[in-house]
Amino acid sequence: MQDKNKTIDALINYDYELIENSNILKQLKEAETLPPLTKIFGELMFQNEIHILAGDTGTGKSIFAYQFAAAMSKGEDCIELENEEHKPLRALYIDLELSLRGLKRRYPNQDAFFGENFFRLTAEDFTTESAEDSFSIYSLEEKIIKTGAELLIIDNLSAISMRSNVEQDESLKTMKELKRLVTEYQQLSILVLTHFPKVEIGKPININYISGSKVLTNFADSVSALGVSGVDIDKRYIKMLKSRNGEMSGNVILLDLIRNENDNLSFRFDKMDLEKNHLVKDKSQVDKYKVLAIEFFEDEIRAGEFIRSYSEKYNLTESNGKRILSILYNMNYIIKTPSGAYLLNGNIFADGND
Repeated sequence: MQDKNKTIDALINYDYELIENSNILKQLKEAETLPPLTKIFGELMFQNEIHILAGDTGTGKSIFAYQFAAAMSKGEDCIELENEEHKPLRALYIDLELSLRGLKRRYPNQDAFFGENFFRLTAEDFTTESAEDSFSIYSLEEKIIKTGAELLIIDNLSAISMRSNVEQDESLKTMKELKRLVTEYQQLSILVLTHFPKVEIGKPININYISGSKVLTNFADSVSALGVSGVDIDKRYIKMLKSRNGEMSGNVILLDLIRNENDNLSFRFDKMDLEKNHLVKDKSQVDKYKVLAIEFFEDEIRAGEFIRSYSEKYNLTESNGKRILSILYNMNYIIKTPSGAYLLNGNIFADGND
């Protein structure tokens, strides 16, 4: 009985090295010698971070991610947000959704958009012999080493889960592995894309919209969301939801979804704004033009005929019709020629003068 009642003093076996290294004052002194954090996307993302970008399907997450990776691979700022690195980073893009044909439609003039430091892999590059349809997250490290990647983009986390037999565990397993990678490779930064369910119109986006948010976002250093403006369907906004190192702001980054001067799909910085300016209570205001654009595409009729046949039903004007053509074009449903004609599968879909 006496042995069970030993005091803590009698059990102590001091490890003086452990005591010295775990002293908080010593640790904070050492922190003073660490190099400053380096911004690579303004306050939203710093070097050697894991950043999650979430958004609904069709908001343009992949468009943003390709633009971001392309800018980083050239050592440039992305959408006018500061990149303090100022040197090209070797970017490795893991694309689990977009086909090569779809990629080419988005970037017809690839030489003006991408550089030599940009590398792209698909699910086929990660297929394992034991599970042909599975994405092996654990083979990522090999690909990072072989490409010398300094920036890794996962597009997207939801697709990884869908390829797993145990969906609820796959995203968590992926995030844990990514956390290990940024811990072991100090020059590596990671951007992870993920979906969230339809956001209720009229309410601001919050971190709880991300599926499994309380678990997954714990492994991320910063989290943001890409939302669609309820005022203008061609506008998007980026909202910061979490940041361990950046300065949180009440503003959102307002963007225009455009074809740039080289006809490549991209975002253009508009201004800093308040999210409340882009929220609406009536869902029909958000979906109206998109619904019309899809109907236009499915009917495969000329612009003039479309405006005439739908004008009474939807009270369309000529400017509305041109706007719908623009939406179809930006959604990659149709191609626009230098003469202004719109093509669908190589055939004239709508004359630019219609």
